[in-house]
Amino acid sequence: MAQAIIIIGMGEAAERIRADRDRAWFLRFGTTLLACEAVFAVVFGVAAIVIRRRSFLLGAIDLVLLGVVTALARSRARRGGLAAPAQIIGYAILAHCVLTALVFPWGAPALTIAALLALILAFPYVQGAALWRLLAASVVTIASVTALSSVLRDSEPVPAAWRTGVVWAGSTAVGVLIVLLLAQQRRRLEQMISRESRARAAAERAARHAAILGEVSRHLMSLDVNETFAHIPRLLVPAIADVATVVALDEAGMPRWVAEAAADDELDAIVQALRGDEAASTLAPVHEALTTVERRSFDDIPRWLADNVPAEHPFRHLVERLGVRAAMVIPLVARGRPTGAITIARRGAPFAAEDAAIAEELAGRVALALDNARLFRDSQRAVRMRDDFISIASHELRTPLTATQLHLRAASRLAANGATDPVLAGKIEHADRGIRRLVTLVESLLDASQIDQERIELTLQPMDMADAVRDVVAAYEEDARRAGCALDVRAESVVGRWDRTRLGQIATNLLANAVKYGRGAPIEITVEDAGDRAILSVRDHGIGVAPADRARIFERFERAAPGSRYGGFGIGLWVVARLVRALGGTVGVDAADGGGSVFTVSLPRRLESERSPGIARAGSGRRPAQTV
Repeated sequence: MAQAIIIIGMGEAAERIRADRDRAWFLRFGTTLLACEAVFAVVFGVAAIVIRRRSFLLGAIDLVLLGVVTALARSRARRGGLAAPAQIIGYAILAHCVLTALVFPWGAPALTIAALLALILAFPYVQGAALWRLLAASVVTIASVTALSSVLRDSEPVPAAWRTGVVWAGSTAVGVLIVLLLAQQRRRLEQMISRESRARAAAERAARHAAILGEVSRHLMSLDVNETFAHIPRLLVPAIADVATVVALDEAGMPRWVAEAAADDELDAIVQALRGDEAASTLAPVHEALTTVERRSFDDIPRWLADNVPAEHPFRHLVERLGVRAAMVIPLVARGRPTGAITIARRGAPFAAEDAAIAEELAGRVALALDNARLFRDSQRAVRMRDDFISIASHELRTPLTATQLHLRAASRLAANGATDPVLAGKIEHADRGIRRLVTLVESLLDASQIDQERIELTLQPMDMADAVRDVVAAYEEDARRAGCALDVRAESVVGRWDRTRLGQIATNLLANAVKYGRGAPIEITVEDAGDRAILSVRDHGIGVAPADRARIFERFERAAPGSRYGGFGIGLWVVARLVRALGGTVGVDAADGGGSVFTVSLPRRLESERSPGIARAGSGRRPAQTV
């Protein structure tokens, strides 16, 4: 009875293992087998005591030993592969049936069935020589034990007993071979079905990925950067992720959250809360992806949170509410430079290699589209700047030309009519002033062109900044007087190594800017000694500069007050900023007390790179270029 139940259970077990080859089920089967062996060992033991038959005692001992072997096989299956445990159980069942065949009359049929089941059990895990050894052991065991059982129990002659054993062994071998052939064919069929399933799944993934990329190409035709950013996460959710976010680098190089998408409303609410957390766009994984320009993958988000984010941090609480288990950060790279990053996450299994490949392909296309959109935007801006500059330049050049032309015509008429020298001289002076104005404008354009092409030449020599500033003020005093601006100079003696021409250009442009926007009000110019640096300040009482415009006015063709009321090309402060940077200093603007602006230039007394071959020493007679 016990043997029949165990054999039936093993038959079902063999079918399950052959079909599933599942370690977890194998372990559960081992547990069930152990329980059956324990129960029947107890039953056989009680029967041996009550009935006092030695065969039941031997059966109980055999079941205990079989249970020990099963436990060992189960333990080994937990630690490693299933081939060795399957062989152990197969040999143990054969040994168990040997004793059964010797003790019980139905032992030989049971031994044959057990051998078949043992081989079927081992077949999915045991291959090659090991399987044939198990087959040979089964055949020899069946022949020997059947013959011995016939001699001892049935008193059969030895030749007849051996014939009986060979018949049982042969029938077992034929049955086993048939089973093995059928199992092999079934395994081949399963492999074919498995390959077909994998191929179908791969084809479906490829079709899905092609559809995603096709959708990407359609949406990325837009040259609007914001529209492009908005479409990116929607292409990834829910195709390969439950949550997708996009971070872009702003003009200062700082990451800024720009778009997101979620698979459902609950996730979307949490993602919106995450967007309000400043830490979300400056996390270490995003920073690392942007710095290394390489994809970052995380297969266990809960563990990463536990190791890297404090338990009380709101960001950790929000991500835990999302329930995502895997995530990837893919940088957006165009022309070797990062422009942003895409973060995708999902609640299920980690991302497969195919998912990573499609995400990186999408990121590459998005980065290229964004770069094209930015280039288009920059080209449009350059065209607008060019048109604005042409308009401004035309106006600025036409004004002195017209005035000069009028004065020259008047002088010509006066000379023809015999005018007195003072009147004629006045007209000629006005014409000369207009010509000087034209020369100044042309020189400004030439300087801007050279600076734009990074051809700033510095000739450093010992000098007193106070003397250079006083020279500039003296040269500009007449223009300031005509504008109604009184110039107040307070200059300490500060000696350093600078380029006198470039320093004069800086002071001239700042003073011209103050006169232009502070017309009719006094202007203060100061030079201060700040240890290893010299500070030049120019303060006016004009219209001032709004905080939002304080960085913009140092850009090319930008002015504090756009319009025709104030002249100029909008390059004076840009030239100042580039020259100051070439001299290793800084320039800025603040609001002055009582109105107006204060422009402050801070220059080191000596350039750190002065000893390099790119900068001429005083008296060397060279003017090599230093790149800004």
